[in-house]
Amino acid sequence: MIPRVHVNGNAAPIENRGGFEPYVFHAGTVVAVAGEDYVVVAGDTRLSSGYEIVHRNISKLVKLTDKTILAASGMYADYQELQRVLKVKLQAYQYRMERLPTTESIAHLISKTLYSRRFFPYYTFNLVAGLDKDGKGIIYGYDAIGSYGPDRALAQGSGGHMIIPFLDAEFVGYNNPKENKRAPKTIE
Repeated sequence: MIPRVHVNGNAAPIENRGGFEPYVFHAGTVVAVAGEDYVVVAGDTRLSSGYEIVHRNISKLVKLTDKTILAASGMYADYQELQRVLKVKLQAYQYRMERLPTTESIAHLISKTLYSRRFFPYYTFNLVAGLDKDGKGIIYGYDAIGSYGPDRALAQGSGGHMIIPFLDAEFVGYNNPKENKRAPKTIE
């Protein structure tokens, strides 16, 4: 604390509540659903800040390989930088290994990339969706520092908390497992 001296000579501490804020939350929502032999990924196209719409046509999805898609919400500048870093790492992987990485390998690479920035993380909340080595749909969800796990239906972003209960009931079967006798969802 920096002491402040009043006219009468009494010192009082100065409290700084403003200051440097490096992150901007651009909101947005991304959703992915995986099935036996497919993955469906969707994301909104609005980029907003508070109550202001900054841009109306920004994609939150990027194709990493023929079988893998990255979807992210959060700070758009960090998403672009993460996307750029991943593309460079994937090109290096393809050059060294002489093949494209699997979805599982990409999921692990993204986790390591996010964790390497854990002290000043990318402010993005990511989903990696694709087909695994057996051709089955798989989705990996991440937090900002790289913790991840697979699932069949996930959502991230500002609308994710409202979409997750619907996905759990319709696609994952968490509504009532004893009475959940529905057939698995197909791409149709």
